Amino acid sequence: MCELFGMSARHPTRAQMSLALFGDHGGQSGPHKDGWGAAFYQGKDAWLFRSTEAAASSAGLDYVQNHAPATRLMISHIRLATHGKLALENTQPFTSALFGQRISFAHNGHVPGVMQQALPRHFQPIGDTDSERVFSVLLAWLEELSPLPEQTRYAQLEQRLQHIAEQGPLNLLFSNGQQLFAFSNKRTQKDGEIRAPGMVWLSRQCSAQQEQRNSGISIDSDQKLILFASVPLTDEDWQPMPPNRLWIAQDGDWVFQNTESSVQV
Repeated sequence: MCELFGMSARHPTRAQMSLALFGDHGGQSGPHKDGWGAAFYQGKDAWLFRSTEAAASSAGLDYVQNHAPATRLMISHIRLATHGKLALENTQPFTSALFGQRISFAHNGHVPGVMQQALPRHFQPIGDTDSERVFSVLLAWLEELSPLPEQTRYAQLEQRLQHIAEQGPLNLLFSNGQQLFAFSNKRTQKDGEIRAPGMVWLSRQCSAQQEQRNSGISIDSDQKLILFASVPLTDEDWQPMPPNRLWIAQDGDWVFQNTESSVQV
């Protein structure tokens, strides 16, 4: 399965070492050698870099680590191809414009049933992966649910993602440039079994004087961070996300977080 890493921060920052540790899983300490990508939000748009190279040996990733802009919001993905050919159009994160916002999306898992699902003509995928079709379905949902009050919209979106997750492992990160959405289901664990957690998370609060040696995140002022990853990237106290829940972070704080796990996986 692929791996995900995302960050929501109060102040713009750079996650250089976290990204390096994540990248090592892409063909060095992990098997995810079929491409990688990262989206660093800058206001309404995102600085996007994608490559079909293995992340661990990619000169492009070195460039991103050294030159990517400071950001409040980041989504990254390393790919282990299980569906779709090795090609740029199948490399995540995928992005699309919706309501004047840049939506970026990354998925880990396999939900083959979505390949038969009808899609609106204006949300047709470019590549041939189930991941991008999930993104197309998600965009249609975001458009349909947009008139609803915010908390109602989040709850209904969570229910719809739970329905998709009945088809197979579904873990995803997506953002509209303000909020970071994370849905965790289940994934292949070290023992080879597919079970929860699909993702882990870490919350960190620190002052300008604190040095984050483990994360490599530069601190410009009092900072709050929420990090999501498929597996822990450091020896810090990463916590498992409950299965089949949608959590939403903004500026390093929670805006929607249901901690109960009412759906069996």
